[in-house]
Amino acid sequence: MFLRTGYERSFDGELGKNSLELQWSLLPYFYAVDFQSARFGFEDLLARAGRVRLGAAEFPCLAAEDSLLVLCLHAAKHLWSRLIWVADIAQTIRTPMIDFSAVATRARALGIARIVGISFRLAEKFLGTNLPPGARTLLARDPEELLLADEFAERLQRSASYDLESSEYFLKIRQLRERPADRWRYFWRLVWTPGPGELAAITLPEPLFPLYRVVRVGRLMRKLAWSGPGSAT
Repeated sequence: MFLRTGYERSFDGELGKNSLELQWSLLPYFYAVDFQSARFGFEDLLARAGRVRLGAAEFPCLAAEDSLLVLCLHAAKHLWSRLIWVADIAQTIRTPMIDFSAVATRARALGIARIVGISFRLAEKFLGTNLPPGARTLLARDPEELLLADEFAERLQRSASYDLESSEYFLKIRQLRERPADRWRYFWRLVWTPGPGELAAITLPEPLFPLYRVVRVGRLMRKLAWSGPGSAT
């Protein structure tokens, strides 16, 4: 069940927490970004990947267009709360010969054009990134996108973060989706998709796994009751 709805497993070691992370998707299922429908699953990313040499070995590396979208998604998941993530996006934008028409096509198919637009605006504001004409096509003339970009920029300047378990965080993630259908799918999955917290809270036999949805709703309601806009730091 966790393989279907989760996206990574972290392992601790002598060097500390999260020494190793194994991922089989880019985001948890409840974020409602359906990668397979837009040919953006791991198999598609690997098929388009290039190669990079480190020492005597070669490794696959994401195509620049895919890497840019992955970096934007990761920064958005954390609401752009660290400048290093914006710097990674800015540096990737500078990749020679990057195909911004492919970036735009995949972003729109995934329903993350607003996320990419906000990422580009922050890279331009904080790092003086010169956006090529192809990249500027992803800057929507959308008042909500502009307001969100200004909000994240102001918080980034203050080194302010969000409580990732608060209602404010969940509402902001929902606002990042430009298509109403994606917003509704996100809300539905957020409520009904069990995660590691539910699996850790109670152990159920496999025939009763559907009841983890009830556990999810109960835990989510308790979180929302104890959190709110004032809980973010």
